[in-house]
Amino acid sequence: MIGHEAISASAGSGKTFQLAHRYIRLLANDVKPDRIVALTFSRKAAAEIFDSIVRYLIEASISPGKAIETGERIGKPSFTQNDFLRLLRELMDSLHRLHVGTLDSFTIGVIRAFPMELGIPPDFRVVDSDGAQAKSTRQEVLERIFDNRYVDRASQGE
Repeated sequence: MIGHEAISASAGSGKTFQLAHRYIRLLANDVKPDRIVALTFSRKAAAEIFDSIVRYLIEASISPGKAIETGERIGKPSFTQNDFLRLLRELMDSLHRLHVGTLDSFTIGVIRAFPMELGIPPDFRVVDSDGAQAKSTRQEVLERIFDNRYVDRASQGE
């Protein structure tokens, strides 16, 4: 059984390579693509992980040498080009259910799926931190914090 794993390392250390091959290893061990979650901090990194998974599967499905190399790397040395092609097809058939993305998008997805259970209004909105709406909301919050009609002096100090 392959357990959960977090990979934390500096830039350029091979995290994407490791994550992509771990993902392929899970697929090769009959874990369905929609049961695998690969999360990172940025959309760019998530896209790089996804692109790498697809690229390594394509390479292994069209090149006997790459099939051998990838098979050994994922602990499946007997895997053939056809095996990697099968994994690629399974991945592509599951695109609409994949969880390769950011921590933020995954968290928001969970909140949208279970707002009542989490005690959050179902019509909540996520505000972009750089947008005009965010600036307006921050201003409203600050005005309310320092408005004597809403908060007493002791609370303001805290």
